[in-house]
Amino acid sequence: MSAHEIRYQVSVDAPAEKVWEALADFGNVSRYNPGVVHSHATSTEPSGLGATRHCSLALFGASVEERIVGWTESELLAIEIYDAKRFPVIKNAGATFKLDGTGDETVVEGAFSYDVKYGPIGSAMNALSLRKQTDRAWRLFLAGLKKHVETGETIDGDTRVPVESVVAS
Repeated sequence: MSAHEIRYQVSVDAPAEKVWEALADFGNVSRYNPGVVHSHATSTEPSGLGATRHCSLALFGASVEERIVGWTESELLAIEIYDAKRFPVIKNAGATFKLDGTGDETVVEGAFSYDVKYGPIGSAMNALSLRKQTDRAWRLFLAGLKKHVETGETIDGDTRVPVESVVAS
């Protein structure tokens, strides 16, 4: 278990199957995450347990390689970051999405967990700014997912997303 966790939820006006369709399109996270400039699948299988993707991030020109480590159709998606370039301070990171759908509404709970590098210096950097930046990025991610699923719009860093609809869980 990682030392730091950010957990939020958002209510999406769509059935769980439609939300799952966006999440399961693993290589195309850049369609709804404003923090991802470009993404693509890197495994033979584009989704499902073990599928991998590459993400070029807006922040610091960083990039990450991610792998699906948990998959329960229309209910749960767990991801680990197994390699990162120019991804300062954060290590051992991963995300989990849990879907709870009732009719035409789905609550998505998203958790991002991570450890920090560099011992006490990394902990201080986390306390001073990293936690706040990571928290903001996670809220934008979930708000982008909501807007994309509800409208079909491709989300980028300039798109206004409903961050106010993302609440602590």
